[in-house]
Amino acid sequence: MSDKSLTIIKVALAVPLNQLFDYYLPVDMATPQPGCRVEVCFSGRSKIGWVVAQANSSKVAPAKLLPIIAVIDERPLWSASLWQLLKWCWSYYHHPPGEVLATALPPLLRGFKAALAPETQAWRLTQAGASEDLEKLSKRAPKQAALIAALSKPASAEHLAEHFAGASWRPTLRSLEKKAWVEACSSAIVEAAAPISGPSLSSEQERAVVEIGQSLDKYACHLLYGVTGSGKTEVYLQLAVQTLAAGKQVLMLVPEIGLVPQLARRVQQRLGLEPVLVHSAQSPGQRYRAWYRASTGDAKVVIGTRSGLFTQMPKLGLVIVDEEHDSAYKQQDHWRYSARDVAVKRANLENCPVVLGSATPSLESLQNVATGRYQFSQLQQRVNQQVMPAWQLLEMRQQSVTEGLLPETMELISAALENQQQVLVFLNRRGYAPVIMCHWCGWQADCERCDIPMTWHRRANHLDCHRCDARKRVPKKCPSCDSLDLRPLGEGTERVAEFLQQQFPQTPVIRFDRDTTRRKNAAADILTGVREGKPCILVGTQMLAKGHHLPKVSLAVILNIDQSLFSTDFRAIEKLSQLLTQVAGRSGRGQEKGLVVLQTYHPRHAQLVQLLDAGYLSLAKSMLAERRQAELPPYSYQAMLRAESLDPVALNTALTELASQASKLAKAQASQLEVYGPMPAIQARRAGKQRMVLLLQSISRKELDACLRILLPGLPALSGGRKVQWAIDISPQEI
Repeated sequence: MSDKSLTIIKVALAVPLNQLFDYYLPVDMATPQPGCRVEVCFSGRSKIGWVVAQANSSKVAPAKLLPIIAVIDERPLWSASLWQLLKWCWSYYHHPPGEVLATALPPLLRGFKAALAPETQAWRLTQAGASEDLEKLSKRAPKQAALIAALSKPASAEHLAEHFAGASWRPTLRSLEKKAWVEACSSAIVEAAAPISGPSLSSEQERAVVEIGQSLDKYACHLLYGVTGSGKTEVYLQLAVQTLAAGKQVLMLVPEIGLVPQLARRVQQRLGLEPVLVHSAQSPGQRYRAWYRASTGDAKVVIGTRSGLFTQMPKLGLVIVDEEHDSAYKQQDHWRYSARDVAVKRANLENCPVVLGSATPSLESLQNVATGRYQFSQLQQRVNQQVMPAWQLLEMRQQSVTEGLLPETMELISAALENQQQVLVFLNRRGYAPVIMCHWCGWQADCERCDIPMTWHRRANHLDCHRCDARKRVPKKCPSCDSLDLRPLGEGTERVAEFLQQQFPQTPVIRFDRDTTRRKNAAADILTGVREGKPCILVGTQMLAKGHHLPKVSLAVILNIDQSLFSTDFRAIEKLSQLLTQVAGRSGRGQEKGLVVLQTYHPRHAQLVQLLDAGYLSLAKSMLAERRQAELPPYSYQAMLRAESLDPVALNTALTELASQASKLAKAQASQLEVYGPMPAIQARRAGKQRMVLLLQSISRKELDACLRILLPGLPALSGGRKVQWAIDISPQEI
């Protein structure tokens, strides 16, 4: 068997190797197209691969080549434009092609499942079910009555799951099917609700819709800046109406799963159709049904988080990225892509517009506006004549503080509750206390694998490491001196919520953080209750700061942000100003004027004062000037090589050698590449492994990319390099 007689198929496999693998095509097998799945043997096991290209020769000796075992797909799983995007992704981010392709498919299509139409997942009432007396039925079988009411019109599984907000409904459905009161139907005949006309637009909203609407038939990137409560979502919906009228699909991205339900409700009410949802909390079956509906064009609107970006949509006509500044759009492990940046690239390849919306745009997006790459629309006023909340700085120095709260803050909370309003208390630290310490000898409960304090979760009575998720029991006595005097230091959301409940026993105190929202639909349940408008105190982390509309919140209290004012991360002030602005934006969205109370030891910090006095855009302009002078992003480009190992000597040796290679390469090519490090990562030890980084920076993206293409293939050959796990982070958002 000679090399020339073989048809070589280059296959991408979901393995951590940045290369394609050569297999030969048996003579009796049809040639698969790029984007189709094939079954191959890899390391002695049957494995799924994706065809990338066909070749006439291979560097592998013919005798060592393995055959394609089977072709799974008759046609590619991605459109030509989406396939082009994925190829750009693995090239731009220097990531293994197979892992990129696996990310871009629902879990069921990462295996051997054929891409066939899914089973029916919609139901309707039979004539017998429709004739049931719901009033009588609700007394003896309330769950059955509730489900029959929900099926007054045919409904899909996704609609029922959303309607019952996590409650079990399938057993009830099976009971009704046995009674022949309910029957399955094609999802294609699920009736859409009648669309409703939206509110009257403000002059700023009308202008934004016209400005963006002029490019609905071509690529353009629009940055929609709108202060919190200015009606950005209504602008999105107006643009969606125009896109749907042209027979095209709409993709809407949000940064957090918790924001999906309220946007889905708005879309269903306004547009009269049920959007398809895509996020990681769905079951594999739900993800597949969503992918299939979108890929056939049946789903007109897709709402998703970061992973929803790669949903196959053959008639994509509009991409919307809400809260475009949010760090949740940047994947922080494995393939470290920016969903916002990839969304812009996808819109370009699909020849459709993309809208980036935010009340606190990223400095990168503002710089793209300044250079003319992005168009800019502004909403500077809240809708319905609502005024922006007032700020009040409370200095903490030399003040009496109880569980992180000043007496003046407590008085303001009491006044808001007496006025039948709701209060939001923001503290970006969950748990009861971030440190538990021995009062006698100073011992503290540190994570043995990360060398940082473990957080005490009092209600569950355990210690958690918020880096590696290690967990252990709270010791009854000090392991060092046997003292029984172990004390919590600092405050987390659990501790603050407990204290507030003691101070206001007649008022519900609701904690909203990752610990209280782990259960499916728990976040939606909490917010639904809050939106009923009864007085309450919400204590939460940054999960509360993102896009939630809470009209009865008139007071927002912000605790413990001073550390970010003096961080070594050059992005810290940008992130802090965005967070403060977003938290403040939850206040005063109803009839009552809002107030934002910020407790701080540094009330005269220059950038903090500028944010509060002149607003976010003014501070952003100043930060951009500083970045330009220092040649920091967005005026330069960065790549972070992250490395970790159980062997600290091998780790340091490999990174030192890599830094030397990079410096020599820059000198030899007379490039403007700068090399910083190696240096310990901010989280220098995690899960027992030592971690270091090497930062490469250049004012030329092309030069930086060329350098990486030379350096990265040689990583395994570095001294100690095979004992090191490597990750490449293009445009890192965290050091």
